[in-house]
Amino acid sequence: MTHSEKTKLFYGWWVVAACSLIVLLTAMSRYSLTIFMPTLEAELGWNRATLGFGMTVHLWVYACASLLVGILVDKFGSRFPMMIGGALISAGIFLLSGVGTTLEFQLFYGVILGLGVSFAYFVPGVAAARVWFQEKGALAIAITSLGSACGLAIVSFLIPAMIEAWGWRTAWLYLGLTAGALIMALSLVVKRSPAVMGLYPDGVSAQEHTERMAATEGPAAPARDWTVKEALKTPSFWCVAMAYTAFNFPGMGLVAHVASWGFDIARQSGVAPASAKTAITAAMFALSILAVVGMLLGGALSDRFGKKPVSIVALVTGLLLCLAFTQVTSLFGFAVAMLLFGLIPSFFYPIWTALLGDMFGTKPLATLISIGIFVGAIIGGTGSYVYGWAFTTFGSYNIAFLISAGCFLFATVSILLARHNPQPVAGTRSATKSMSIPASE
Repeated sequence: MTHSEKTKLFYGWWVVAACSLIVLLTAMSRYSLTIFMPTLEAELGWNRATLGFGMTVHLWVYACASLLVGILVDKFGSRFPMMIGGALISAGIFLLSGVGTTLEFQLFYGVILGLGVSFAYFVPGVAAARVWFQEKGALAIAITSLGSACGLAIVSFLIPAMIEAWGWRTAWLYLGLTAGALIMALSLVVKRSPAVMGLYPDGVSAQEHTERMAATEGPAAPARDWTVKEALKTPSFWCVAMAYTAFNFPGMGLVAHVASWGFDIARQSGVAPASAKTAITAAMFALSILAVVGMLLGGALSDRFGKKPVSIVALVTGLLLCLAFTQVTSLFGFAVAMLLFGLIPSFFYPIWTALLGDMFGTKPLATLISIGIFVGAIIGGTGSYVYGWAFTTFGSYNIAFLISAGCFLFATVSILLARHNPQPVAGTRSATKSMSIPASE
C-alpha cells in the first residue's frame, strides 16, 4: 500500500457517515409525533390513547416489515431498501400534513411511515456499516446508531420553531419532503461492499486481508458454528430478546408522551406556556444528547466491567426512575428525571446485541438481532398506546410508570437468567461439535 493510499480516507467511513445521517433523518420523521402530539390533541380534539395507538401501529408495521427488509438487504444491498424508505417517508408525511380523521392518521403515520422507517432505518444502516468494517465493526455500528438519539434531539427544538413559523401542517410537509429527498440522495453513497471498489474491509491491503482470513481460519477460530435455528432453541436467546422487549416498553411509551407529560406538569404548577415550552424543549434535547453519551458509555463500561453487570445497573436504575416519576410535580423534577433516564438506562441499548454476539457468534447475529427487534417492537411497542390509555382513563401517567417499573424488573431478571455460554440442544450440529467444551457462565 502506497503512502497516498494510507493517508486517503477509507471509503467505508463515507458509507458510515451516510448511514448515520439516514438513521438521523429517519428518526426525525418517526419521533416528530412526540412534538406534534400536544398540537394534534389541542387542534383536532384527539385523545392520547388514539395518538399513542398510532405509534403502536407504526412500530408493529416497522417490526413486520423489518424481516422483509433483512431479506432485501441480503439480496440487493442496503441502497435499494433505503431509496424505497426515503420515498415512503416523503409520501407518509406529505399525507400527514393534510390528515383529518383518526383512520387517516393510523394509515399515514402507522402504516405508510412505518414502512418507510423500516426500509431506511436500523437494519439496512447497520448491515451496510458492518459489511465495510470487520475489526472496527463495533465502532462503525455505534456511529451509525447514534443518529437515532440525535434525531430526537434535533426535532425537540427544530419542530417547535417550524410550527411557530408556518403552522403544524406546513411544518410536517416540509419535514417529510426534505427528509425523504435527503435519504434518497445519501443512499447513493452507500455502495454494497468494499469489493465493488476493489477494496477490503477496514481499508487494509490485500496482504493484510489475506493474513486476517488465515488467522480466522486457524486454531483460534470459534469452536461452535451456531445457526439461527439452534440459537432460537436456547433459553438464553429468549432471555436477552425478552429483556430488550421489556426495555422497549417504557422507552417507546415515554418518548411518545414526554412532551405531553411535561406540559401537564407545567399547567399543574402554574408555569406560563411560553416558559414551559422552553423548559420542555431544553429537557428533551438534553435527554437525547445524554442518550448518545449513555450508549457510548454503555459499550465502553461493558467492555471493562462485563456486559451483565452494566446491564443490571442500567435496568435497575430504569426501575427506580419509573417509580420516582410518579412523584414528579415540578418542571425541575421533570428535567432531572429526563436527564437521568436519558443517560443511565441507555447503557443497555448497545449491550443486548453485543450479548447475542458473545453467545452465538457473528454468523447468525444479523438475523437474531432482526428477530429481537421484531419481538421488541411488536410487544414493547404497545408502550405508547398503554401510556395514552393510562392518561385517558386515569388522568395521569402513574399507572403506566408503575407498569414500566415492572418491565424493568422483568428485564433485570431475564438478563440474570441468560447464560453467557449457552449450550446447544442435544443432537444438533453445534451440540456435537461442542461436546468437549465445558459449560460456563
